[in-house]
Amino acid sequence: MNRQEINILVKQMNVDTAIGKVDHRIQTIIVRLLGDLFQPIENLNIRLSELWKGLEYFMDARQVNELGILTAGLGLHSFFDKSQSDFNLRRTILTGADGKYVAQTTMPVAYDCLPNGTTQFVIDKLGCHGKRPSHVHHLKLVAVKLWLKSL
Repeated sequence: MNRQEINILVKQMNVDTAIGKVDHRIQTIIVRLLGDLFQPIENLNIRLSELWKGLEYFMDARQVNELGILTAGLGLHSFFDKSQSDFNLRRTILTGADGKYVAQTTMPVAYDCLPNGTTQFVIDKLGCHGKRPSHVHHLKLVAVKLWLKSL
């Protein structure tokens, strides 16, 4: 199936069959997530056993409270969480007119994923390690000078 056929199927199963009051936001999210999930299932020929194992994995990760560690370990960060204030736990660095800046921060502590945990399991499968050394994330914005000029 191609993307369009998958989207039609998902719509038929989850929109066209609705008989009661619909929460359109939830419906839109579910339809999008299912369409996005079905695409790699089709393209990568994911077996049913692999799909169920993946779902089981996420349930296990949730039960041991490791989903947050997993998202960070896979490169996702808390700026996707709109309930947090902008730059929560981050620094804002402003430069002078000459482009020079100084950054000062407190170095956080290092941490490891649980050795037998769900996050370490996935990280091992990706050939990576679960040791998170003490680190600070830096984000360089090219538009900072333009932004400063607009102030």
